[in-house]
Amino acid sequence: MLKTKYIISTLLISFITLISTAQSDELQNGWILEKTEIGKMKIDGDDWVTFKQETRTTAQWNVILDPNDKYQLNQDLIVKPIRVTKYIQSDIDMDDQFDAKVMLTYLKMDTNLLFQMDRGGLKVSTEDSDIRIQSIVPSENPKHRILDGRITDNGTYTIYLSNEDQTTIEVQDYSKF
Repeated sequence: MLKTKYIISTLLISFITLISTAQSDELQNGWILEKTEIGKMKIDGDDWVTFKQETRTTAQWNVILDPNDKYQLNQDLIVKPIRVTKYIQSDIDMDDQFDAKVMLTYLKMDTNLLFQMDRGGLKVSTEDSDIRIQSIVPSENPKHRILDGRITDNGTYTIYLSNEDQTTIEVQDYSKF
């Protein structure tokens, strides 16, 4: 008798947990990647300076259940685009404090974007050498195009690539050298 009560209560708790999980609208998945890069960059003419850049990348994607399969046992999953957030800190004089920082948020594309901070701004490039940044357009002034690939202020920008792909990037907490 006691064994039967135990089995029934376990099944009841499992069933309640399953129902409450199935009722939630979105499931969140994600990963975090931290990377420290040390290299040399040229500043102010011919002077080479050692720099340190730390990047913390957080990717998050939400999965929702297909509303058309609402009453079916095996519902299809709809994966929303991956939202990437990057926290970049850069130090040019190798002391204990970082000299510049920025937070970026954008939707991931097939082409990986690379970011490098220097005195000229935040340099945006691609991982693939065949694909280049055509232009960066600030949302505040759509007639202005940034052709050198450097972002110098907070704001929302649209990045156009040579393979006709594009993404919108939001730049926050940008502090310069």
